[in-house]
Amino acid sequence: MPEEPVPAFYNKKLLVVALVLAAIVVVVYQVHINQVRKAGQPQRVTLLQYLRDMAAEEIIDRKYLEERTAEQSVAVALRDPVEAGKIDDILGEQLNHPVQRGDWVHYSDVTKFNVRKPSAKLGKGRVAMTIPVDPSRTPGEMLRTEDRVDLLGRLSVNNQPTKTYRIIQGLKVLAIGGRWEEEELSAEPARRAAAALRSYGSVTVEVLPKTSEQLADVLSRVEGRCWIDLRNSSDKPTESDMQVNPELRNLGPPPARPSGSSEP
Repeated sequence: MPEEPVPAFYNKKLLVVALVLAAIVVVVYQVHINQVRKAGQPQRVTLLQYLRDMAAEEIIDRKYLEERTAEQSVAVALRDPVEAGKIDDILGEQLNHPVQRGDWVHYSDVTKFNVRKPSAKLGKGRVAMTIPVDPSRTPGEMLRTEDRVDLLGRLSVNNQPTKTYRIIQGLKVLAIGGRWEEEELSAEPARRAAAALRSYGSVTVEVLPKTSEQLADVLSRVEGRCWIDLRNSSDKPTESDMQVNPELRNLGPPPARPSGSSEP
């Protein structure tokens, strides 16, 4: 028997389906190509630059700033740039150092946000004093900045036999082994652990200027090196904290050096 011809409307239906599928394939292909191209292009962010030279203590005004687009890698390298969308964070704030026209705007330019400066952690009227300590008698990784320690050493007072004295108590630690870790206290536990030092030969502590002078005098008479005891972070300050041991405040003139000896 002769085959029956396929109805024309059926052929048209197949053609329409084929065209629709082809269109979908083209759209999907174009979307994929655009995504690949976009992924290959560097991401960009909009940052801020200064339009003129400005002096320290000047107040930041919108008219002194302009928006500039930059690659994401530039923003990462700048570390703390202010993005255009965050401009309100710095408007009306005071500069803490001079800037030049064309400089990128940083949060650290502003006194309010200048948290990277270690000296900003010092209390008003206090000074930072670095004290050599015996590395074999430190708390090792347990010690962190902002912890409090007692300083101990062996001295001979008033020609009495040498013994151990608790020289001063409750000293706030600012740096360990000369190292100050930025934002260490707010970092996640893993980062804080990585920032810890196992061995160090000095600690930098916060003291009053007068106390610094007294400590310098006492430390010049310590036999060997001092060492530190780590205080419990929940201990409450006492009246004797950050004050030189009364027994060590009036040591009199230092012992005479043997003839022929030289200053250290």
